[in-house]
Parts: sequence; C-alpha cells; structure tokens
Amino acid sequence: MPIHPRLQQALSASSHRKGYLSVQGLPELREAIASYYGRHLNLGIDAGQVIIGPGSKALLFALALALAGELILPVPSWVSYAPQAHLVGKRVRRVRADPKRHYALTFEALGEAVRQSDSAMTLIINSPNNPAGYMFSGEFLRALADYCRQWGILVISDEIYGLIPHAQQAHISLAGHYPEGTIILGGLSKHLSLGGWRLGMAIIPKDAVELMAALKVIASETWSAVSAPIQHAAITAYSDNPEIEAYIRECAQIHAVRSHFVWEQLTSIGVACAEPQGGFYLFPNFDRWRSALAAKGVTNSEQLAAYLLEHHHIAALPGVAFGAEAEDLALRFSTSYLDLESEEAVQSYLQIWRSCQDPEQFLANYHPNMHAAMQELRTFITELGAPAGS
Repeated sequence: MPIHPRLQQALSASSHRKGYLSVQGLPELREAIASYYGRHLNLGIDAGQVIIGPGSKALLFALALALAGELILPVPSWVSYAPQAHLVGKRVRRVRADPKRHYALTFEALGEAVRQSDSAMTLIINSPNNPAGYMFSGEFLRALADYCRQWGILVISDEIYGLIPHAQQAHISLAGHYPEGTIILGGLSKHLSLGGWRLGMAIIPKDAVELMAALKVIASETWSAVSAPIQHAAITAYSDNPEIEAYIRECAQIHAVRSHFVWEQLTSIGVACAEPQGGFYLFPNFDRWRSALAAKGVTNSEQLAAYLLEHHHIAALPGVAFGAEAEDLALRFSTSYLDLESEEAVQSYLQIWRSCQDPEQFLANYHPNMHAAMQELRTFITELGAPAGS
C-alpha cells in the first residue's frame, strides 16, 4: 500500500534531524509506542519497556544473543528465526505439526519439544502467522500462558502482522495473559507498508531489567541508534491519528479480500489450506497428489515450487524453508504483490477500492494477474488428475 501522506509529511519535516539518538530509542517515540500498544492490546505498558531497533529482525537477533538456552520453534515459522538462533550457537527444537490439521500448533506437540529440553527455553510464536495465515484465539492463548508459566518458558510474540487482522476475529496478544513472560515484537513494515524505513520495536516485560540492559549493550555495539528522521516521523505513525487508523483498517480489508479470494480458489479445487485470518499469506498443501507429482519428478516442496514456476509461472516459496518436512508438499503463497507490481498500481488500487468497496466487483474487474494465476493453478491440478484414493 502507498505511504500515508501524513507520514510522508512527518518524514520530510524531520529530515534535518542528524544527531545520534538514545540507544534504547527516542523517548518521545517510546512513549507513543507504549501508549499506542497499551490502547490496542489493553495492556499497561511503560516507555521504559520499549526498545527501538532497525526493524524487528535486528531485535530478534539481539534477543537471540541476549537470551540463554534453547529455542522452541513451531512448524511452520518465518524463515529467519532458526538461522538467527544457529548463528549464535543456540539449539533449535522444532514443534512438529500435522499437515492434515493445517499445521496448527498443539500442546501435544509442544510438550514433546519441551520435554526434550534440558535448559532454559524461549518459544517464538507469530500471530497472525507467516506463512500459514492463522491467528491464535483468546482461549488458546490463555491455555498457552498457563503452560508457559508452569514450565518457565519465556515467549517472544512476533506480532508484526497484528494490525492486519481479517474479519473473523480481533488480534489478541499473549501478553494480555502472560505479561511477565512475553516479549512483544512489532514495527512499521506491514500495517503501514514501511519496510524500507527499518523501524521495529520490542516491548520487554516490566521486571526483565537485566534483559533490557543486555539489549541496550548489544544495540550500542551494533546499530547504535535507528535513523533520527525515521524515529521522529514514527511518532506520527503511533499517534492514533484517526486518518492513519482508518487507512490501516482500509488496507487490512483489501488484504483480507484478496487473501480470501485465493483461499476460496484453492479450496474449490481440493487443495488443503487453512483459512487466512490475518496478514497476506497462505500455506497450501498438495500431498493429495503425491503420486501424480512423483511421476513428474516432484517429491518435495522445493521441487514443487520450481515446477510451478517453470511450467505455470506461479512463484511460491517451498514449505521446507519454513521448517516443514522436506517431503511435505507445502508452499507459501503471498497475496501482497499480484496486480500491485508498481507504485502506480498501488495508488490506483487504493482509489478503486474507495470508489466501489464491493469485494466481488473489485476482484472481478481489477485483478487480471491474480485471476490468471488461479487459472494456471486450476490447469496444474487438472493435469495431475484425481488424487489417489478419491
């Protein structure tokens, strides 16, 4: 989505800022973030709990450096969690997931991973999820809070997509049930399409004084401080400005409409896929056609992604990149780019949405590339024939 005009103005007005800022982050920005997330998540957050980094990715790496013990990582999960842990010599224990259950996180599988650990444990969760698109319910998060409290597990809750929920449910943070053991991660890159600004934030539990001190040392010796103009401009992003908040909701609706269209197309041709509940990702599984795909030389997700790209011009990432078993024929689809390939297209789509706001008309008349991709996928499935056992 395009940069909101108020944010463009805020950045322009801050362009003269050239000094180094506090390693923890601009105090006024930390105050704004504490207030913003406090309201959105119904939490009591102090500015002293907030640290600013050059994107949440850098903060994740700093946490990997600062925290002792092993990383417990659900499958599937974002591609950088495990490599960052490996870079600092941290052991990663994967939480297995069943493709037939759309890779849902279960306490049975979590327990298997936890019982194998003989050290301190940090669990990373991501809701809304990249790559699977699901969100955790309040009921699940309450149970997870009790479980983590019982086992003394610290949780990094990556909520970078938390402001892009779809219509099914509101985003809920684990910190609402487990404030003493939850680190919240967020930033500007997703809900405001400001990835290039490289501004992320972490909210640390109030009593985790030593952890905050360690993060500040790491920040001091690495990135020093996030760009001053960006931090000053970001105050506007976290100001609860009615125009910006309406824009965020508008963009979330567009992502929801596009993602659900792809999900409906997938399920209509028999592809197993969890319904997206937030963000703009889906994680379809093609195991039903394992025999037919093997006849084409496709036996794992990397080969499947390569085959779709070469023969049907559909770009997807293999499930193995997100921790799924190599033989799982799972892929990650992203709906954030098709028909939005240029800045001009992004601007025009926003105006088109505002002029019609009829999802069916919006999808039918203004998404030629998305329709073409879905037709190619139908052709692919038709070529494979009826799945074995059907």
